This record gives sequence, C-alpha cells and structure tokens, in this order.
Amino acid sequence: MKCGATHVAGLLGEEMSLFCNFQDAPKLIKDKLLLSSVVEEYGVTLKRQGKEWVGLCPFHEEKTPSFSVNDSKGVYLCRGCSAHGDVITFVSEMTGQSPGQVIRSLVKRLGYQITPSEEWKSGRVSNKRPILRADDRDLLTGFHNYVAQMAHRNLVALLRHEPDSPVVRYLQQERSYSESVILQYGLGYLPSQAELYDLARAPHPLNPEPTELTRQHWEALAVETGLLKNGHSRSMFQGRLLFPITNSSGQCVAFSARVIPGAEGDAILPDRKYLNSPNTRIFDKSNALFGMVPWSEVLDDSALREAWRTRLNTSVVLIVEGLTDAIRLAERGIHAVAAMGTGITKSHLRTIFRQFKYVQVVTDGDDAGISAAKRTLVEGIPFLKPGTRFYAIALPEGEDPDTFFEVASNADTVQSMLAILPKLHVEDVWYQQFIAPVCEPLTLADQVTIERALSGTHDAPMPEDPDWRLAFHRFVADKTGYVTRPYCHKRGIGLPSPLHHSLIQGDAAVFWLYRVSRYPALLACLSPWDNRWWVRDALNGLLANPIEVPPTLRVLFHTRASLSENTIDPNELESWSDLAHHLIEAGFPSSLLVHWSEIARDTDRSLEKLGYTQEVFAPDLWEYELTSWVEDLDKRLTSRLHQSVSAT
Repeated sequence: MKCGATHVAGLLGEEMSLFCNFQDAPKLIKDKLLLSSVVEEYGVTLKRQGKEWVGLCPFHEEKTPSFSVNDSKGVYLCRGCSAHGDVITFVSEMTGQSPGQVIRSLVKRLGYQITPSEEWKSGRVSNKRPILRADDRDLLTGFHNYVAQMAHRNLVALLRHEPDSPVVRYLQQERSYSESVILQYGLGYLPSQAELYDLARAPHPLNPEPTELTRQHWEALAVETGLLKNGHSRSMFQGRLLFPITNSSGQCVAFSARVIPGAEGDAILPDRKYLNSPNTRIFDKSNALFGMVPWSEVLDDSALREAWRTRLNTSVVLIVEGLTDAIRLAERGIHAVAAMGTGITKSHLRTIFRQFKYVQVVTDGDDAGISAAKRTLVEGIPFLKPGTRFYAIALPEGEDPDTFFEVASNADTVQSMLAILPKLHVEDVWYQQFIAPVCEPLTLADQVTIERALSGTHDAPMPEDPDWRLAFHRFVADKTGYVTRPYCHKRGIGLPSPLHHSLIQGDAAVFWLYRVSRYPALLACLSPWDNRWWVRDALNGLLANPIEVPPTLRVLFHTRASLSENTIDPNELESWSDLAHHLIEAGFPSSLLVHWSEIARDTDRSLEKLGYTQEVFAPDLWEYELTSWVEDLDKRLTSRLHQSVSAT
C-alpha cells in the first residue's frame, strides 16, 4: 500500500507534488487518462472498430460484444444493458467506490494533490498557530488519512515482526482475525510512549515521509480533529486499537479506538473501552457508518479491493451494534455496518437503503437490544421501496454477533444461522407501537387511531413508496377488519373487481401505462379533451363498448380525473412514485393501481421481452402519438354521434 504521507506533507507544498482544485479534477482526469486504456486495465479485451473500441460488457454476461468505448468523446456505452458514462463512472462501477472517491484516487495516480488553502501551503514553516478556514476540509481529511496511514503501517509491522505484542495477541488470538481482514479495514496502532507530533516528525522506516509541519501547525490540526486536547501532547487515541472511519468518498474523517486487553496501562482513560472522535466540520456521528465505504488507501491493493467489491456487490447488509461485529461478519463474507456510539439514525438508514435491498438488523436478545432494534425498524419505514426486505433478528441471550458467528465458516452458514432465529418484522412493530390494542368490534376511538396512524402526518411514520403505503393499509385491514379511507372512494377503491384487471390487459394498455409510469407529465397532453362528451360518458360508464373508447384511454382519463379532483398538475409529477402516491390519496381503484404498479416495475419481465424497457425516453414523440390517437378517436366518435342524431 502506498504510504500516503503526501496527504498532509504534500498538501502543504512539497515540490514533488502538483496541485489542482477539486472542481477542476474531473476535466484533468479525462484529459490525461485514455478511457480505453483504463477499461483494459480491468480485464476488458477491446478491439478497434472504426473510431471506437468494442468488447464484451463487464457489467453483464454476454457472448456478442455490445460494449463500445469512444476515446475522442471519452465515453463508453453498452447497447445490451444501457451502461454508460466516462472514465470516472467506469472506475466507480468497477470498484464500488463513490465518484468523489474515484476522483481523488485518479488525481493521486496522476501525481496531483487537491489544493489546500494558501495560508496552509505557505505556513508550514511559521511558528504561529494558524486559523482553520471553512474551505480547509481537504486539509483536515488529509490529516486524518496521514495519521491513519502512520498507525496502519505501525500495526502491520507488529503483525509481521512482533507477534507477541499485546495488540497482535488481541487481534489474532483473542479475536481470531486474519491479516487480510485487518488490512481490509485499515486497522492501526499508535504507540503511547512518544508524543503524537514526535511520531509524525521523526524519520523512520515506518514513517518514510515525516511531516514538515511545525508543532504549532500540527497541533492546530490535531486539536481541530479531536486527536489532541488543548494543552496536551499525547493523544487519547494512542495505545489503543484504531479503527479509521470513512466518509462517502472513502476518506478517513474520524477514529474509533479500543483499549487493548493486557495493555490497559498504555491508554489514557483505560476505564473507557471505546473512544470516538468528536463531531467536527468533516465528521458527524449521526451520518457516519463503520464499514459502509472502504478506506480509499486500502483499495491500492488489488486483493483488498476485490474483497470489498465482492461484499459491496451483494444486495444484503447487516446492521450490527459493534465495530468488531462488522469485522467478524466480513471474515465470513457478509457485509455489515455499525454506528459510532449512537443509535441508528434516519440519515444512516437513508444511506443504507440507497445501496441495499435486504437490510437485517442483528441485535442482542436482551430487552435493550430488542428495544433498539424496534426503534431502528420504525425509523426506516419512510425509506421502504419495492423489493425491500427489512426486519430485525434477535440473537440468543448472552450472544453478540462477534461470538455467535465465530463458528460460521462462510456467508451461507451465517444466513442459515440467522434463518432459524426469531424475527421482528417492520409492519408488526409499527402496528404494535401505533395502533394496538384495539377492541372487537372496533370502537370509534380505535378507528380514529387507525386513521391517524395511516395518515403519515402524525407521529407514526409511513412509507413514502406508494406500493408500501398500500401494503400498510391492507395489513391494517387484515388485522382489524377496518377499511381505511383509501378503500372507501366512490369509485370503488379496494373492491377486487375483475373488470379493473381487464382494463389494462393487452399490449396497447401495457404499452401506454408503462410510458405514463416513466413520464407522468404525459397525462397533461390529454387536457383538451377533459370535458368532451365521450370522455364524461366513458368515466360514468355510459359507453360500455370497449371498441368505442379503448380501455387504455378509460384508465388514463380516469387517472386525470382523480388528479384533477385533488388539484394535482401532472406536469409536477416526476416519477411513478409521485403519481402513485397522489392516486392513493385521491381514492384511485386499488386493484387498478396494483396492476399498474406491476407494469411500472415489470415484475414478470414481460415488458423486457417485448422490448418496451429498452425504448428510448422520448416525451415529445410520446405526446405526439397520444394526442394524434385521441384526436382521431374524437373525430370518429363525434361524427358517429352527429350521424345518429341526424338520423333521428
């Protein structure tokens, strides 16, 4: 692994480093790196074809090359799976790193450094303690990375040359951690005998690039980051096992530190098993998750990078209570995350649900653990989406993940062990907390409680996703027998009518409903016909013959009417979720909505087989085709009506 001391020393003006602003970095990368060369570095064989390079797509399995690279434009495109982007996107997809993390690593590869403030570049030889500015975030991050690298190099040396040291005995004998997982998480150790600044300043094989900062500059950074207290030269993080905590770009922004059994005397405040960095301008405990993003420095090693990529490419994540629990599960091939001395917050869960579909909260089986798991489940309700599985698993009493899974040999064994344990499902926890108990038969008070809980406007959270909201309504109806407002609309919402399903059968219906789910504003182009006689008759059921008004248009005009009653402008709807949410609130027939949702998500993959999912997004063309169809229908129906009236 590269030592990375240039994160601070280089940032402060070493002549060997070039500088660039972060906002200029993407252009620099694209100008200096040939996309086809980068693609081939990741094992993709490319062949020249005209002005482009072609090869098998690395993002999906295929036998015929559909992946092309255009170096002159700096972009790639797969005509099979629609993957596309530039060099930053490609490396991000291949490594699992965030775009910001990729930018920093590629800038480093080119020999550049992100520019710090001018005061810090020129002030490294000053004896005056500088004032940190708001734009010195990169400097603070670089400082954390430098300290983390210094600690990591020291621990690696102990692992390989001093197996009897207390920290090595703790990791390899007591915890049974492999060297690989220690390296994957960038664990570190700083000896407690020397002052922190002296460790960074002294030339040493484990410190090949000593800091050039003066003591005043160093301590200003150390105090700002919480590594030092004002007036102290030794850090509370020395003499402890260090866990680097990363931000979304994979940069170290904080530390957690554990007392080492048998070496408690080396630590300040030995009675506190764990110490965590305080909140700073680059770190907030309520947003940070240990294990969510790998430390960027470990990704220089291909084996460590592949280990992280394998875990991150799964759809399953476990939320655990301790940092060592997350590492234990990583040894077994399971991706796990842990909070930093706080409960799991909404911000944590928002981050988790962006990346994973199967979220399991693993908790101790005692009352405190169960209560914490229930809070986490309730906090996560707004982020539920189609395909999500979210529940808690209680371990046997007296067990924690670190000890319980020690006997597991791999990821399959872990999941088998979890499968037989009792589970807490999110809907059950929500119901027990916000509705239960209820009387039989229901009282008026029970009905008010149910309506308030399902409204999502009071203390009880509700999913933002319309499919999950509908599922909660049905769950309550099944539990209590009470039919809530979304089922009581005058148009029959909630009634399982086979006629509703027949309205959206056939290729034409599926075709247009899928388009509207992709582009709800398409409904706006139907406004000129809202008050036409045949539209009103169709909505009122007076035109029963589907040949006269196609079922698809019945559904679309029904949708417009539902939105209009609630003064919703289709032009303001950006997604299927927006449209479905407003239709639920408007009392749109639930059976229609469920079938439409299946079309929008293509649950049976029938749209994919018909090629609809590959259709180019072309709103102008869709509006033209839809209005042309309706104009023609309007002329034919109106002409027929005039003929009938004249004949009489």
